[in-house]
Amino acid sequence: MNVKTLLVFSLLWLSLSSKAQVTRVQFINNCPELALPTIDIYVNGSLSVNDLFFRSSQAYVDLPAGTALDIGVAESTSLTVADTFYNMNITLNQTNVYVMVIDGVKSTTGYSPYKKLSMHVYNMGQEGATAGKTDLLFLNGCTDAPQMDIRTGLDILANDLGYGDFSNGYTSLSATGYYNFRITNTVGNKTTHNYEADFPTLSTSGLGVVVIGSGFMNPAANSNGEPFGLWLSLPTGGPLVELPFTTTAEKLARIQVIHNSADTGVGKLDFYVNNQKAIDTLDFRHATAYMDAYAGLAMNVGIAKAGSGNQFFNTNITLDSGKTYAAVLNGIESDTNYLPKPALTIDLNNNAREEATVATSTDVLYMHGSTDAPAIDIRKADNSSLFADLNYGDFSASYGTIAQGGVPVIKIDTGSGNVLMEKYEIKITDWNLTGKSVTILFSGFATPDSNSGGPALSMWAALPEGGAMKELPVYTTVDNAAAKAKHIKLFPNPAHNVISFETTTATNNILVTDVTGKVVIRLDNYSKTGIDISGLASGTYLLLMQDEEGTINYSEFIKQ
Repeated sequence: MNVKTLLVFSLLWLSLSSKAQVTRVQFINNCPELALPTIDIYVNGSLSVNDLFFRSSQAYVDLPAGTALDIGVAESTSLTVADTFYNMNITLNQTNVYVMVIDGVKSTTGYSPYKKLSMHVYNMGQEGATAGKTDLLFLNGCTDAPQMDIRTGLDILANDLGYGDFSNGYTSLSATGYYNFRITNTVGNKTTHNYEADFPTLSTSGLGVVVIGSGFMNPAANSNGEPFGLWLSLPTGGPLVELPFTTTAEKLARIQVIHNSADTGVGKLDFYVNNQKAIDTLDFRHATAYMDAYAGLAMNVGIAKAGSGNQFFNTNITLDSGKTYAAVLNGIESDTNYLPKPALTIDLNNNAREEATVATSTDVLYMHGSTDAPAIDIRKADNSSLFADLNYGDFSASYGTIAQGGVPVIKIDTGSGNVLMEKYEIKITDWNLTGKSVTILFSGFATPDSNSGGPALSMWAALPEGGAMKELPVYTTVDNAAAKAKHIKLFPNPAHNVISFETTTATNNILVTDVTGKVVIRLDNYSKTGIDISGLASGTYLLLMQDEEGTINYSEFIKQ
């Protein structure tokens, strides 16, 4: 028995024979440096772990608790604590169980990015699990990996793990199950690696294990070190167990659910899949983030009023594996006071995107979701056609792309292409849309009075991250043609309650906008010569008037 081994037994005997408090600790060597294949670990000057190889762990042992410890790491050729090149001071709590993982590299050259050797500590470790279960703690120990998720099926096992991050506690899985662990980006729409976890062959029933992302994503930039993989540490210690890489991906699709039913009696909804609640409290003109869904299996989708549990709508949907879907809830559920009254339905588009095809652009999918509006055309600001004759329930045939620096303005015409209904602005910068894909909906009622006084027609954008949709403001910036128009004489200016104007025609179409271009007053076929502005906040406004001959006139005024 050599001197270093005697020192290890001496430390263990002292911790067991003394009456001092102790706690359980497991050391795991995940240092991928080729020149440092094994390490020694010292605790308060005594050798605790001798020759711990890369991708190996020590069985859980007792270490003193309630007193300051100096834990040092040395090369395996070390003779005394003076040979340690990394030290950490820590006081352990008797009630906790510790997982201590040595990550990073000692060498300052040959590794990019350079992450200095350190020890990552988790203080809620587990040696055991419920019978028939395996409890898993995950760690991103890959120095050159981006933030990642580790997922299986629809479950996120580890969320947004940066280098050195542990998962938020253990996940309990069936010890008799077979799982596919996939490494994804943090939103889940890109998978980089898939691994098999066949627990019956791993003999992990009743155990708490640690699964480590180990090695390099780019070995060529890291001295040709070991490539990335998922490795499992057992509480009994020994060499880590590699989870096999697989090219067989799970049958999954991605889907975003958008609530666009303007029926005032529908309101907030819960969505069920095969009688299990999948979406909790989705409001009108709100969307979920894109999320994973099982593909290749018939799913019964049910809808209930939020919190009621009473499903009043059901439909069967089967998604295709690898596809991305925009799922829009449209239509009317109420029996009366809607004209027309198309039934509630979920309209699906299976060519949706979460990101733009070009990182500097924004891609837009359009959808006609207004039950009583005519067919529409989508046009660019220069009046050239993007998509023609979209009827209620139609998606555009493809995405329209707005390039960086492009004018993010669209026109909505009736299907004839001759009558301008409105002109809207897409807020690329304000809504942080560069590099993203969005779904823009024609939403609400053209005639609210015929539809229970429901929300008026407008355009709304569902962003890929979900949440409340963004209303597209009516675009009223004066273009070159309008800039040549004459100014309207407004009086008094500034005004408190009423702004008056002179006109030579019997009726006019009038818009009042604030300084951002948002329409705050709209008056069609208006025959009076004064406008009530008492409800406006103090500030500067633009009044635009289109007379019976089509001439646009405008002037600014100040509301006091």
